[in-house]
Amino acid sequence: GPNGLSRSVNIEVVALPINLTGTLDGKVEVGDGGSFNFDDDCKGPMAFVLDGSELSGTGGCTAFDEAIDFLVTGTVSGGQVTGEMGVSGGEENVPFTGTWDAEAQLLTGEFDQTWTNSDGFLRIFGTFQATAD
Repeated sequence: GPNGLSRSVNIEVVALPINLTGTLDGKVEVGDGGSFNFDDDCKGPMAFVLDGSELSGTGGCTAFDEAIDFLVTGTVSGGQVTGEMGVSGGEENVPFTGTWDAEAQLLTGEFDQTWTNSDGFLRIFGTFQATAD
């Protein structure tokens, strides 16, 4: 300034964790690879925390009277989301891809995973979306 004094201000931008809630809208399909084929809706609540580029969350749905619980881990980079939904009590994870719209604070994802064995197959597929609380 004119009096010879100057000062600088450091502003640090801290991305606080963002809490998101939403829903999972999916289907579970089972079959023997032939004539036997059943599917059931799998819908339920989802909750996520986005902390910088790290995404974590939980969710679940019920299909064929069986509760399926998910533990979600993922990363966000440039609006693209990748991760997996771990199936509790299961060996397998369900990978997903999606988008994060920071302006609208909207997370969307989609998944489609099939496991096969000698008895046939199990497929889980669908979408989820969540918005900031």
